[in-house]
Amino acid sequence: MSSYKDIRDVRESLEQISTTDWLQHSLGSWQWWLLLFSAIAPWIIWWIFFDRKRGKELLILGLAFSIVAIFLDNLGTFYGLWGYPIKLVPLTVQFIPGDCAVFPVTFMFMNQFAKNRRSFIIIAIVAAAVFSYMIEPIFKAADMYRPHHPWNYSWSFIGFVLVFISVRSIVYMTLKKLA
Repeated sequence: MSSYKDIRDVRESLEQISTTDWLQHSLGSWQWWLLLFSAIAPWIIWWIFFDRKRGKELLILGLAFSIVAIFLDNLGTFYGLWGYPIKLVPLTVQFIPGDCAVFPVTFMFMNQFAKNRRSFIIIAIVAAAVFSYMIEPIFKAADMYRPHHPWNYSWSFIGFVLVFISVRSIVYMTLKKLA
């Protein structure tokens, strides 16, 4: 029977292995620089182009999306559905640039430019297709993302669409009740 101490010991070993791997294979590689750029550039772009009248609303949407993305990413990596050989930092949250920059900033712009629910759903489907069928294969080819069986790009597509629509719906329902 496993105890908390056994789990803690394994985590300490994993931390040491992960840090060593990160120092030897991630830090300073071209993929690492791309991840660093991906963590910073979306926020600069957002700051320049966001609708200042809707800033608080958009930030709430982005924060909600980021929380969900971090949770789902941790769930997927914990259960071995996907992994990230190259990481920005050797932390539990594997894909910080995506979970905390690219995806939430994209989500905020999707909401900023969608005129209504129908147009948002269309934008969500297009964004999900781009992330799932274009960006993920590029990241896989660059050895920055590895989907593991049974996970595939179609599951990612479905997941993105569902998360985009459900996070938006929950946030707007909550904001409406608080108004």
